[in-house]
Amino acid sequence: INSFKTYRHNPTNANSISSNSVRVIYEDKSGQLWVGTRNGLTVYNLDKESFQTYSPEGNQNLNISSVCAGKGQDLWVSTLNQGILQFNFKEKTFKKLSWGNSAKDILSLTYFQGDLIIHTGGEELYVYNIESKILKRIRTDVLGFEDFSILNICLVSDENIYIGSNYGVFQLDTKSQCLLRKFQNYPVLGTAKIKDICLSQGQWFFASLNNNIPAVSIIHINNNKSKLEKL
Repeated sequence: INSFKTYRHNPTNANSISSNSVRVIYEDKSGQLWVGTRNGLTVYNLDKESFQTYSPEGNQNLNISSVCAGKGQDLWVSTLNQGILQFNFKEKTFKKLSWGNSAKDILSLTYFQGDLIIHTGGEELYVYNIESKILKRIRTDVLGFEDFSILNICLVSDENIYIGSNYGVFQLDTKSQCLLRKFQNYPVLGTAKIKDICLSQGQWFFASLNNNIPAVSIIHINNNKSKLEKL
């Protein structure tokens, strides 16, 4: 029988989820589920149906906004109150990243070919190379939109970074450090507020916000038929 099971924080149970406010769930290469909450990074044990929570030593107020895999088994974690942290999987410890920006409120973080794609809010987008420690700001003012805002950053299955915005879909070219307008043949995408992007079996799916309220429509492009549909 198909059913849902709800996990809630229980202050008397150290193995319960660390908070009832969950922002992100991430599955690593080994199949482990990492849960980013308002109170730490939690890993879910499927066999025991229990949670183990990690936070920097002496600090339980770790408000996580995104989690992604880095090199090896390490994880990169962005937070809404403590900037960017690297989680050492083997030692189960955190190290704060000094990346040339003092922002503590990081909305999202994506690891891509040795770079961290960092979104600090609104139109602010950065590319930080971990090895060279070089930080570059992606200019969005040249796009010609006065109120341009980034809604989501997606690493899609074609191994490219796509940006969902309040003006449709863009691709991030990390070599030229610029945003490229995508799917210009479909005018409806140019005015859609794109919250999520998925490429599955040659077909594109876009989750579009309806006037920035939580009513989501799906826009579908079938590459084989070059046809756009609203589901």
